[in-house]
Amino acid sequence: MDALVASGELEKAIERIKAYLKVAPPGTDAQRVHARVDDIVKRIEIRDAEAKDAEAAKKKAEKEGKLKEWIEKNLAVAKKSQDDAGERAATGFAEVAKGSQTRARDDLGAAESGFQSARTLYRRVKKAAGAGDVADKCDSEMKDCDRRTVEVLVRWGRMEVDNKAWKLASPIVDRGLKIDPVDRELLELRQTIDSNWMRRKLSDVTNAHGHESN
Repeated sequence: MDALVASGELEKAIERIKAYLKVAPPGTDAQRVHARVDDIVKRIEIRDAEAKDAEAAKKKAEKEGKLKEWIEKNLAVAKKSQDDAGERAATGFAEVAKGSQTRARDDLGAAESGFQSARTLYRRVKKAAGAGDVADKCDSEMKDCDRRTVEVLVRWGRMEVDNKAWKLASPIVDRGLKIDPVDRELLELRQTIDSNWMRRKLSDVTNAHGHESN
């Protein structure tokens, strides 16, 4: 759920919560997960409102002959998001090297979100601008955002794999493969996760028939 929220897939996070609550026994864990629903719903409302406002602003700019100003403004916002994400990525990489894993997760998660937010803005500008130099620039920056997002997810995924935190590593690697399905490092991580996590699951099942396993 947290991984889906971090990647902006909020509706999928809600579905994951529903699926979990259907099978989870009553108790503290179920209450804790259920409490996240309101926060995620608010995030969805804010995201949708921002998208609606952006579209309304674009239409108003077109009507008033100020589309160029709108494009320049949004390019500047996208660039700032991209630059800020780059700084968080650099900080996150440094935290990984120092072994500060909680801080690394925060920074790398913020970097991923920042790069993909910038990418969304570039895509919106490209659509508004139409074919031409601006669209070409947006294409270039979107590719850069994707490339740098993959770098973040590779480093993050490798940290979790090194910790043998297969459940944490899996969605991180999957988000990277969604962007670049043929990235060699991500494919290697996916293979490592699958082989070790499946072996652990089978071991748990086997132990369940013999002795109690925690």
